[in-house]
Amino acid sequence: MRKFKIVALLVAVLVTLSFGTMASAKSQLVIGVDPDWMTFDPARAYESYSAMVFDVIYDNLVKFEGLDVTVSPCIATSWQMSADGKTFTFKLRDDVSFTSGNKLTSKDVKWSLDRLTRLGGNPSFLVETIVGIDAPDDYTIVIRLSAPEVALLPKLATMPFGILDSEVVKKHGGRAGKDASKTDKAEEWLNNNSAGSGPYILKRFEINEIVVLEKNPNYWRDVPGADKIVLRAMKDQNTQMMTVQRGEIDIAWELNEELVKQLKGKKDVNPDVARN
Repeated sequence: MRKFKIVALLVAVLVTLSFGTMASAKSQLVIGVDPDWMTFDPARAYESYSAMVFDVIYDNLVKFEGLDVTVSPCIATSWQMSADGKTFTFKLRDDVSFTSGNKLTSKDVKWSLDRLTRLGGNPSFLVETIVGIDAPDDYTIVIRLSAPEVALLPKLATMPFGILDSEVVKKHGGRAGKDASKTDKAEEWLNNNSAGSGPYILKRFEINEIVVLEKNPNYWRDVPGADKIVLRAMKDQNTQMMTVQRGEIDIAWELNEELVKQLKGKKDVNPDVARN
């Protein structure tokens, strides 16, 4: 579970900074980061820093909230586990729409999880115990397991389990059938577009260069953060330090302890923002 905790903390920091008072004072938040992301297709991604982006463009059944690594409701308002620990039943919100305007229902959850289980991408090992996903009505989802799994809920809060707008992704080559590993062609489109219901929308992605996110005006709850979040690739820590001092970025993500000390007392720089 250590991997999940690291990812959760990375996500929590980004959400705190982008939704907090720092971001609310300006329309754009620029972050310097040494990224490891390779794809923004939820069913194919498993890089740690990708979670920073996925968490704000896709909703999950459950989420990690703040710095707490226990799960909280998100699209699922409640859930029950069967006595044998092999069946989880989730009740869903009925007031959530994707950025396309399509209503989010259980068919989208089922399609997204079916695609994840059948695509065979990097995170496929996370779904090894899932043997079936049912949608008995528009706002109920049932996940059946081959054996009890205490880690299921924390897994569901991670980026591979982001809920996709099934109708939109299918139009752009997405497949969730048993042959999805051979027939799905949606990755290229998902790398430059988001088909989610999260607080931000992916507007631009250039690998090893930049990611641009813009606020979703139709998000189902309040988003007090910046109108735009820009993640600029900066592998060198000294470059991050200099650019944050010059005001070219708002957050330097990878500064080590020694570089953070050098920033103490600098005008308009808060060393507490630096993360390593």
